[in-house]
Amino acid sequence: MREGLLVRDPVVEAVLQGQLQELSVRAVQYRFLQATGLTRRTVQQIERARHAMTLLRQGASIPDTVYQAGYFDQPHLTRALKRFTGQTPAQIARMSKPE
Repeated sequence: MREGLLVRDPVVEAVLQGQLQELSVRAVQYRFLQATGLTRRTVQQIERARHAMTLLRQGASIPDTVYQAGYFDQPHLTRALKRFTGQTPAQIARMSKPE
């Protein structure tokens, strides 16, 4: 921090908290990408996949997880989890069940 290698962008923090900005949509997108290296949409997809993982680990069924996490259908959930976690919903659910 002292050497200026790490910097916090208040616009990114506000966007992640759902607060509206007085900047144009394009300016917010640019600042977000420059600060994080990821698009805002990608960060939202990661958060949704994280939420789905939590539901599965807590014992929610795959169809319930699809609905609660806001996926269109089970293949949509499977693609997202494989992309961001490297595991399918069934693998995640199996790991959380006691033997």
